[in-house]
Amino acid sequence: AVLPLRNFTGNASAPADLVALLRVELEQRGARFVPTDELEAFLRERRIRYTDSLAADDAHAIGVATGANFVIAGALLDYVPGSTPRVALALRALDAASGARVLSKVVSLRGEDFEGLLGLGRIEAVEPLCDEAARALLAEFDEHGAPAARTSRRTTAHGPDGGSSFLADDFDPEMAGTIAVLPLENRTGRGEAAAYFAEFLGDAWFRSSGAQVVETAELRRALVQQGIRSMQFVDLPQLCSVGRVLGVRYFALGSLDRWGHEVTVDGRRYPQVQVALRLIDVESGRMVAAASVVRRGDQYQTILELGAVRDPLELARRTAAEIVAALGG
Repeated sequence: AVLPLRNFTGNASAPADLVALLRVELEQRGARFVPTDELEAFLRERRIRYTDSLAADDAHAIGVATGANFVIAGALLDYVPGSTPRVALALRALDAASGARVLSKVVSLRGEDFEGLLGLGRIEAVEPLCDEAARALLAEFDEHGAPAARTSRRTTAHGPDGGSSFLADDFDPEMAGTIAVLPLENRTGRGEAAAYFAEFLGDAWFRSSGAQVVETAELRRALVQQGIRSMQFVDLPQLCSVGRVLGVRYFALGSLDRWGHEVTVDGRRYPQVQVALRLIDVESGRMVAAASVVRRGDQYQTILELGAVRDPLELARRTAAEIVAALGG
């Protein structure tokens, strides 16, 4: 079951174009899809408004009603046609029986990303850039069109210097299991930045260790059930109560301080991302890990000025992976 991508871009046709590319190839591999009208009727019946996230019981209900094994959900974060095209989206597949994430992928591409020496290779139309995005997504599916099997694994992201981290002596990241990311304090002045970064954190935790990040829809429901309408006045005992309702061991909370703000280095302008996170143990109410990371696009530059990151979304994706690694993976 492929939910409509939540579209943050203002371009109405963009999500349909990307999903169509994905579906064609997956059908050739053997995947079968729930008919669109049947899925839309289900969403109306369940009053599901935002399709970038799905609570576990809703995923299970889709499976029961339609026979689907997996539910694909996600958001289109950027889509700019023209001679300097951009495409960015976050996609994941949920197991219909349990609601658990079984696939996760963030793709953020610009036409200029493909430019090599002497300006060769640059993509100057959005259609071939969408083809590249679809190719990156398809790599996450197996030869039968199902999400590729993933096992829990731990990797370490090695990024440029900058930032700090703390891990309590008795904190075992292997026991994290399920994490709930509370809405980050957004100090960037950019409305959706914190929501985007939460998407990147979920992807990073899943891809680094298999840890599950609670779906936003599930977290929102638990907060409402506990009578919490605003994070401004929530105390730690209330948070721990929500955590027990969700069945999670840790909460992640913090602030996104900079996002895409440009800084000048040697006469060139580069985006910058700054974030601070801490993990709270739901059982003890104690902070067990904390990290802060600051990244600039030029810090990834190699010889001949290649490798610099000029896309704020791609820089944020890398920063999310690095802060997750700093928190123990």
